[in-house]
Amino acid sequence: MKKTKTLLIIFLLQQCLGFSQQTNIALTFSARNDTNYVSLNSIKVINEDRNCDTTLFWPDTVLHLNWVGVDENHYINQAFSLSLISQNPMKDQTCISVSLPESGNLQLLVSDILGKKLLQTNHSLDAGKHKLLVTPGNKLVYIVTGIFNSTIKSKKILCNSISSSSYGITYMGLTDGFKDEIHEVYNQDFLWQPGDKLICVGFSDSIQSGIVTFPNYSESITFQYATNISCPGLPIVDYEGVIYNTIQISSQCWLRENLNVGIRISGELDMADNNTIEKYCYADSEDSCNVYGGLYQWQEMMQYKTKEGIQGICPPGWHLPMDEEWKILEGVHDSEYKIGDPEWDEVVSWRGYDAAKHMRVDTGWVNPGEGTNLYGFSVLAGGFRWHFSEYRYQAIRAQATFHSSTENNWEGAWGRHLHSNFEEIHRSHYYKDVGYSVRCLQYHNIFNQE
Repeated sequence: MKKTKTLLIIFLLQQCLGFSQQTNIALTFSARNDTNYVSLNSIKVINEDRNCDTTLFWPDTVLHLNWVGVDENHYINQAFSLSLISQNPMKDQTCISVSLPESGNLQLLVSDILGKKLLQTNHSLDAGKHKLLVTPGNKLVYIVTGIFNSTIKSKKILCNSISSSSYGITYMGLTDGFKDEIHEVYNQDFLWQPGDKLICVGFSDSIQSGIVTFPNYSESITFQYATNISCPGLPIVDYEGVIYNTIQISSQCWLRENLNVGIRISGELDMADNNTIEKYCYADSEDSCNVYGGLYQWQEMMQYKTKEGIQGICPPGWHLPMDEEWKILEGVHDSEYKIGDPEWDEVVSWRGYDAAKHMRVDTGWVNPGEGTNLYGFSVLAGGFRWHFSEYRYQAIRAQATFHSSTENNWEGAWGRHLHSNFEEIHRSHYYKDVGYSVRCLQYHNIFNQE
């Protein structure tokens, strides 16, 4: 028995040490418009937890996330890499450095920002660090891509002047003193650990699409570029006797209507953890719930858990949107500030330019005709239930406020507020015990479901 326990302890230590040293996963990106293939120009990945980002340029559509434990030296032997070793932006020519872990064929591609291939060369090279000279043509932005043993690395090159229409790559030889041993800094620009919150933004020409993910394993991520259509393959959802329409807004599949689930209780009462979903209806009228949906305190919405992104009171397969998912929705709708813009991180303020205008319907507000409902999100001014005051219900036809599932502190959670008088959207940590509207979002995106 003692020997068995000893072997078990050794095994567990080996597993823990193995995991703490390095975890490698790959995120593979693709894109569609409804069911049609879309070509990606680039993919930007923002790590919200580490305050860093990285960008992939076509044809590189795979992000390799490599986590090295804190006790490691953060250097990896035998790695293929491609880097710039001269001024960028360049004037006439620039130099690139390519490190090869072994002898083999190196394929180099030069393409423009739209992904059009301009030049392709092949080089049979020994292991080591090599120098190559790139001559630009008549473009201002280029993507240089190296392919070695199915591994792809890309760099963007900017030009501050336009030379001739010809393009060239000239091999300059091995760099001095670097033949057999390669040491490349691993993960020096993009920091990541398993479970970090990543915002992934796909660019196709001038159009964006975004997804939030918490990668713990390799996965394929498909950006969706369709908007203002029912979610592909899922036009309606029947939940607790209520029929909801779905709406696809880029990579997010939402319920088009506010949630209306549960047993109505008086606005004078607080909701209770009693295994029964409870709701408020504006002015304690069931007819209000039929039009605007229910109003819910945060804890009831979350079903008395605190993990962001959980199902809560949403239908199976759907979840309560996180703060970052609201940011993506705002970026899709706004004509000035796009997905990933720091504008959406502003705390307790009116943010953006006109996202609220494009999310509101054009009727039922104090100022009718002010909403365009650009992508069918269809926000109605359902007001809210206040947690104290003789005026329990307020702001019908004047404002709509939504809880997110992202907690701020013990008394507040991040939410969104749209008002009839403003085209911007207000973000703040609203009181949990106020009754606000709830929208549900399908897990990840419809193309990534097993």
